[in-house]
Amino acid sequence: MQRFTEEEAQEILRRAARAPLDEYTSEELVRSAAELGISSEALARAEAEFREDRLREEFEHSLKAGVRNEVLTFGAVMTLLIFLNLTTSRQHLWFIYPLLFWGLSVLSTVLRSRDRRGERYKKAFETWRESEGKISESKLASVVSDNIVL
Repeated sequence: MQRFTEEEAQEILRRAARAPLDEYTSEELVRSAAELGISSEALARAEAEFREDRLREEFEHSLKAGVRNEVLTFGAVMTLLIFLNLTTSRQHLWFIYPLLFWGLSVLSTVLRSRDRRGERYKKAFETWRESEGKISESKLASVVSDNIVL
């Protein structure tokens, strides 16, 4: 039987930990956690937190895409309106009205999208979650803990 120094063993284990596996089954995850002395409750909490973080990342991506689309639409339409106004009549610059009013609305949307702490954000997240068919955090935790069996 080959023997390894502590440093060699640590290096081998470090390399093994870096070796990517495509997927883990729930049983493999539970077994690995048990080997590391992690309780099934702690594993269930960690998995629920992980899933919640993934959902929030997905929501953030969706939110940013929506704001980006609104800003791009505003820019494209305003460019067209300015062009139309300046080519048809330079005496009355009517494009200023939609620029100001719609621009304020777009600015408000951009500023609101940056607030991650308020109730409006939490409500938007829950609304998005429901519209996407995602389950709530409390249901997620119970589902995860019910699926983890030692």
